[in-house]
Amino acid sequence: MKRTEAFLAALSDLLNSPVAALWRKDMREMVERTSIPESLAVRATLEALVRDARKRGWIRRYTSKTKKTGRATSRYLHRDGQVVRISDHVIPMNEARAERYAQRGAPRRRDVIVTVDLVRTRSIAEWRAVIDHPPSEEGRPIAQYVLQTYLLPPKRQP
Repeated sequence: MKRTEAFLAALSDLLNSPVAALWRKDMREMVERTSIPESLAVRATLEALVRDARKRGWIRRYTSKTKKTGRATSRYLHRDGQVVRISDHVIPMNEARAERYAQRGAPRRRDVIVTVDLVRTRSIAEWRAVIDHPPSEEGRPIAQYVLQTYLLPPKRQP
């Protein structure tokens, strides 16, 4: 495999990102060797953030896996009544999910989504702040989106 200058620059950005210091050695080596370092960097970061959070008192509650690959893509952690989902993707909204939210209420967890851009730019302290930040009084933004988009009747104009 021939590595272009652009590829090597992008790889260097990932390997020198602040959160790369938390990656396991074998994951770092995999990122260095692969032809698709972005996806492995996201995976390495996701695993590193969960490991770091557990050291800081978070408890892993559940790990979801994809049916296609069997690889874990979302981790649910809890501490002091808070639930945080660390994942590489958002949960898509559909009518069934919106209906369930209408009946039971929107989930009280916070989602921390790991993207390549955030791997490159966010510091370890910023990742920790996002994970540890307590929920706001207004509730989760997704809950408001679900209510406004799927559940509430349109407002009448006087």
